Amino acid sequence: MQKYLRELSGVIWREQNNAYREGLNLQEETITECLLLQMARDLPKAGFRVRLFTREREKDTGADWVWFFKQGSCRIGFRVQAKKLYRRHDRRLGRTNQLMPGRYDGHVLKKGQTKTLIKRAGPNNPIYVFYNHDHGPVAV
Repeated sequence: MQKYLRELSGVIWREQNNAYREGLNLQEETITECLLLQMARDLPKAGFRVRLFTREREKDTGADWVWFFKQGSCRIGFRVQAKKLYRRHDRRLGRTNQLMPGRYDGHVLKKGQTKTLIKRAGPNNPIYVFYNHDHGPVAV
């Protein structure tokens, strides 16, 4: 599973790069829906099931979706929150808005979503999936 998920992360990275070159910006919801569709196609024999939450339900659960994997009598679930991260720019005076290597924006702890995700996870494991990339959003 680890190898498969790493390969999928490469696909997502490349697709974001392709979109950027075309002047497009893939939204978090688009990336998530494409990712889950691919996994549903590829993993039915691995006991993979997914339930995508509506935006309204996401506010209540702190999660975008819940993943289930089942093998024999063993079942594991993950409540997942996805965030699209953007390269962070240094906006301090005199820094001329330079990119900060290895720094990203897009996840705001103050909003309380992380606490909601953990609190509402129930028997499932609360996790984050980050969609990061070298490029920032394209201004239109």
